[in-house]
Amino acid sequence: MKTVTERVRDQALEQLRTIFPDRCVTPGNVSILRFDDGISNENFMIEFRDSCQKFAFRMIGPGGNSGMVDRMDEKYNNLVGCELGITPEVIYFNSKSGVKVAKYVENAQTLHNDTIKEVGNLVGIAAILRKLHTSRYRFHKDFNPFTELHRYEQLLENVDGVMYEGYGQYRDVVYGLEGELNKMGIQVAPCHCDTLPENWLKDPSDRLWLLDWEYSGMNDPFWDLTAPFIEAGFTPEQEKTFLEAYFDGTVPHDAERRVLIYKIMMDFIWSVWARVKELDGADLREYGLMRLARGIENVLKL
Repeated sequence: MKTVTERVRDQALEQLRTIFPDRCVTPGNVSILRFDDGISNENFMIEFRDSCQKFAFRMIGPGGNSGMVDRMDEKYNNLVGCELGITPEVIYFNSKSGVKVAKYVENAQTLHNDTIKEVGNLVGIAAILRKLHTSRYRFHKDFNPFTELHRYEQLLENVDGVMYEGYGQYRDVVYGLEGELNKMGIQVAPCHCDTLPENWLKDPSDRLWLLDWEYSGMNDPFWDLTAPFIEAGFTPEQEKTFLEAYFDGTVPHDAERRVLIYKIMMDFIWSVWARVKELDGADLREYGLMRLARGIENVLKL
């Protein structure tokens, strides 16, 4: 974790005084350390020195409230995750600003592209996702990948943005995949929709926690299963191990095809997302081009 600038410290303290009106919220009593930030969020560990209490604290960075995330939906879905015991307890959530305070998981390790592939972690993640997907909850918001892709295209159009070269050549092929998925049949369930390694914590007791519910919604569970594959670069054997753990050995016959389609959708969606963010000032051009190139590479495997 890193120390924060005086400007960021003062911004955080201002928010914390509203959240904890009965606490002593001063630079002398509140320690603020920054985690490695996400693309849109600023994340901190705060500690009240007078009580030794620690919390995870989130503020939204520039462009983070640009219409890409419905904070009311995120709040509801996040609280469902708390009910299921798969995400840390939420102490405070402002659905207008996106500011959030949650229980701090002491001495936890954030998974990364290598550790997420460890068999014990794959089995644990599969169990958590199965618990989420088979719960009786109905999440706020439907996450349809094709609708999301169109929504991001509209956001890009609204700022007179032009997509990266090559996107238009394969766009119709990508949208055509919706018909194939519909023929396979889709049973939507509550999904996290962003199950990349950095959104998993492992505490000292080896318990896993799922973080960051910004994109959660009702979706095909295969979306959650596929995200770690493409984000962490799973091998076919690692994908097989994970799917067998999730499906208890009985993997659907069309799993490989669904995974390929969702890999394509993820890269096309996040490439447009990156382009929108880039035009809002984020340094995401290289990332967006990488995702588009990989998406096209997988389209050619269809």
